[in-house]
Amino acid sequence: MSSQMLIRNLRKSAERCDLKPGDQVIIINCPEARKHQGVVWTVESVPFTLCRRLVVMLKGYHDCVDVEKLGRVSS
Repeated sequence: MSSQMLIRNLRKSAERCDLKPGDQVIIINCPEARKHQGVVWTVESVPFTLCRRLVVMLKGYHDCVDVEKLGRVSS
């Protein structure tokens, strides 16, 4: 895959991701989910690309998290 195609695909993914700062989420589908079971996190950043993955920062969390490993908490 060319770098231009990769960039184009990542931009499309970012456009489809509807997470935004202030959204409430839980961590799912990863080892960290068990460690943080029941913890509701607040999205602190807009989605951005890191190492070819779409990620966000969570308030009070030590690292960025892949958006595919987050589930939105319905209000």
